[in-house]
Amino acid sequence: MAYKVFLDINIMADFLDADRKEHIAAVALFSAIEKQKIKAYFSESVVNTTGYILRKIIEVDVFEELMADLLAIIKVLPCTNETIKTAYSNAKNDLEDAVLYQIALNGMLDYFITSDNKDFQKIADKSLPVFSAKKLLELI
Repeated sequence: MAYKVFLDINIMADFLDADRKEHIAAVALFSAIEKQKIKAYFSESVVNTTGYILRKIIEVDVFEELMADLLAIIKVLPCTNETIKTAYSNAKNDLEDAVLYQIALNGMLDYFITSDNKDFQKIADKSLPVFSAKKLLELI
């Protein structure tokens, strides 16, 4: 059975920016996704924010091609008004993180994957553990 995981913005940045500390783990994670060992999900805001933060190192047309390829193996989960309301009521400090985590909770996923564990630990629920890419790869 493939694990169902939510990919946070920083995992996308780790994958696409070879200079980031967790790049190698992110590349290995995406390899497992490609091999269908892992079913990956993210939100529209993850896609847009990733494009925004990487715009200085990745040309727009290259990013568009990369996203087209990634959308063949990663599913976009929806965000609703209720998702935002629930997330904001559970937020401890970062509203954006709370919304992403709530989207993953609503998607009934197995793990939330991020390289920024400390912020998510404040809002994590035991039904959706927060792991790094490296920790998830060790698990599988």
